[in-house]
Amino acid sequence: MKMEENVLSENQFQGAPNILQMTTAEKLSTQMKQGQKILQMMTNEKTNLIFMMRDDRKYIDNAADKMKMKLSLADKALDKSKSLQEKAKDESLQGEKDFPKVLFVRSIKRISKSRIMRIQNMKLFISIIWISKPMKFTI
Repeated sequence: MKMEENVLSENQFQGAPNILQMTTAEKLSTQMKQGQKILQMMTNEKTNLIFMMRDDRKYIDNAADKMKMKLSLADKALDKSKSLQEKAKDESLQGEKDFPKVLFVRSIKRISKSRIMRIQNMKLFISIIWISKPMKFTI
């Protein structure tokens, strides 16, 4: 079968130009690999995007609209971030202003707790004295 293929191919190449008759299988495989590389370069994603930009004006308009939308979202996020930073700064300043008040309230609470404890201790002391003192009833 292979012999018949060779004879057939020899008959077909007899009328071909000399450059084709002198080409070997290795040269053809090298040329085929180079052609595949070129085809791959022409059909990759970046090249397709370039062709789409060149051929379709709407594609560029849509891409520009998407970029504008992303830019506006980024601006909004930046404004929100700035406002939150200002709010946090204002709250920290307010907290610094209120800090002496907080200390005052804490000290008042501590003092009032200590006074309550003293009063309770005095009540306990009085009740102990009251109980230990004999009571005299007169009729």
